[in-house]
Amino acid sequence: LFKSQEFADKINLPNDKKNISILLLPSYSDDTNSISFKEEKKITKNIINKFQIDYAIPHPVNNVKRYKNIGCELIVNNKIAEEVLISLLGRFNITLVGFRSTVLLNMKNISLSSGVGEIRLVNVDIWKNRPKHLYFEDKYDIFTNSEFNTVYYDY
Repeated sequence: LFKSQEFADKINLPNDKKNISILLLPSYSDDTNSISFKEEKKITKNIINKFQIDYAIPHPVNNVKRYKNIGCELIVNNKIAEEVLISLLGRFNITLVGFRSTVLLNMKNISLSSGVGEIRLVNVDIWKNRPKHLYFEDKYDIFTNSEFNTVYYDY
């Protein structure tokens, strides 16, 4: 890993804020092709407004150019999301919103042991009536059976 302040200084972040909100951008249209990018962008914009998102971290498979004018600033770099978030925890309390993202799972464990900033994890599930071929049944679903604050979004 790298020093917390070292990376945080390279991102254009305000010095006068203590709390920030970050969205982990979904990749449904790129990964599973289960919804169109137009639908995905609409859902993403609604979540950005609902949670007053300040910054977004693209999924590695995302075409970043498609997210221009999404409604918040993108954090684009060569670090994985967890590294970015760990570096920011030294300066900010973070509300992290994701769409069934493994980053949420990883940050749940990291935040318990970091002892620096606070992190609030929010899982957004757009598949309340999800097609069974896309996910496990609820009893096997790690997001359903976790302690995440899950918000169901029907589109």
